[in-house]
Amino acid sequence: MEDIKFSITLRKRGVGGKSDTWQVRAEYPTARGRPRDLRYLPAFRGTAKEAEAHKRALIRDHADVPVGYAPKALTVAQACLDDIATRLANNHIGRNTAQWQRDLVAHYIASTPLSHIQLDALTSTHVEAFMRELAGRDARNKTTKLAPSTRAAVYRLLSQTCQQAVVARAIRWNPVSGTKPPRQHTGAPRAVEFDALERILAAAQGATRDVLELAMRTGMRRGEICGLSWGDIDLTADPPVLQIRRNVTVIAGARVIGEPKTPAAKRTIPLSDDLVALFRPLLVTARENVLRLGVRLPDLPVFPEVDGGWMFPRSLTLRVKRVMHKVGLPDARLHDMRHSFVTHAFKATGDWHLVSARAGHRNVKTTIGLYGHLLADDAKKVVDPMALAIPVRRAVSK
Repeated sequence: MEDIKFSITLRKRGVGGKSDTWQVRAEYPTARGRPRDLRYLPAFRGTAKEAEAHKRALIRDHADVPVGYAPKALTVAQACLDDIATRLANNHIGRNTAQWQRDLVAHYIASTPLSHIQLDALTSTHVEAFMRELAGRDARNKTTKLAPSTRAAVYRLLSQTCQQAVVARAIRWNPVSGTKPPRQHTGAPRAVEFDALERILAAAQGATRDVLELAMRTGMRRGEICGLSWGDIDLTADPPVLQIRRNVTVIAGARVIGEPKTPAAKRTIPLSDDLVALFRPLLVTARENVLRLGVRLPDLPVFPEVDGGWMFPRSLTLRVKRVMHKVGLPDARLHDMRHSFVTHAFKATGDWHLVSARAGHRNVKTTIGLYGHLLADDAKKVVDPMALAIPVRRAVSK
């Protein structure tokens, strides 16, 4: 009886093999008479030809795997980073999400004793102690408390990493699953009423006022506003339109120009007369800057930073925050202008599909999931829709 050699088996996921995701099972070398050592490696997405090339590469990389080989034990921090890299390579997450999750590891995991624990030695007790520490202080400056959403993101990252390790048979069970997830506020999106919107615009000045009005009237995201250029706006079309083609984020302190958040976020928005009036004076100023800077008008940001480049999203947030404090709404954010647009647009039209397309959501289910509370208000109006058509019959008391 010969030793078992390293081999790879690929199988398509899903019913009938219609998915483009391939399950990768590896059989590691074992001595004669020893049971088979089967492990599941990270899934792979691609065509059949790409899957075969991936299989050959794995076999080539493991050509010298010795008998009795076991994957090197990883620390929790390194396992998280490896999982992020794998999901990025398989297009399960985007580049911006991957960098954000790496920052979570660097700021909130790598600086704690949890990071040095071997993944196969991690227990639910370790996870609970770690989450209690995060709830009490910020792992970066030891003073301010972490936001509930950040604690929840770190928890999800740990759980996902451990679950992938279970699938790969690196550990037997997910220790995070035996703990209680941190509480996270999931209330309805905050919409601002019309009178408050008027006070906000009255208190804002210059480019900050223009940004706020644009967000109120179109529901654009912060990064989409920062990435808006004059090549995206056509005031001569009938009707005038605005196209959303890019999104600005910050990675490691540098501005990164990327694709919008979802494929549906690439959209065309018709401009009202009020928005055309907003853009016309800005266009005059932009043409003057073209002559001064020597750049093409279509490449010029509509709302440039001081250096003439794309505006930093954080800079926009700070400008808006000052305005909100001035009008007595310290908790209001720029993103609440987007919530206000969606809320008031639905109340005006009652059309989920139209509002979802205008907001650039992935699908209408996302819109209903976020703003479904609006249906409760409408449900009160539809108690008995047949009351006018069917005669009322009541028992006559004797």
